Amino acid sequence: MGQETEFKYLIDTTKISILGLPCKNISQWYLSVDPARCVRVRQAGMQAYITIKGKSTVNAEGAQTCPEFEYDIPYDDSIELKEMAIGQIINKNRVFVPGPDGRTWEVDFFYGLHLGLVIAECEVRAGYSPLLPDWVTKNVSGDPIYSNLWLSQNPF
Repeated sequence: MGQETEFKYLIDTTKISILGLPCKNISQWYLSVDPARCVRVRQAGMQAYITIKGKSTVNAEGAQTCPEFEYDIPYDDSIELKEMAIGQIINKNRVFVPGPDGRTWEVDFFYGLHLGLVIAECEVRAGYSPLLPDWVTKNVSGDPIYSNLWLSQNPF
């Protein structure tokens, strides 16, 4: 079984430099918004994925963890699946930022309905807490209003 464990933080954008770092434009939407078994479709460039996630919990370290299964799908299929979207399409630019312990942080700069929201995520193995860059502020890993599932149903 696939398992995702990640920390999510709000950040101070005045303390982070993203110039020259790798970036992806991402659009994503949901086909099921049941928190116990949500189904997401994501386009990143000309690649597309479908992801099934189970119910999230917050572990002792403060990380969010859930069962996760992700598969490549044909890009043309993702276009057709967009017609079945529930809620709003989420659009963001994801920047890959090296952290102080060598881990890569994914910093999402949302636009469209969620303009101004910036969330940093760091995936870890269970039981591990990353060294925090000086630009992270508040841990929002367990706060549902910062989940993509919530954002698909509620503008920021």
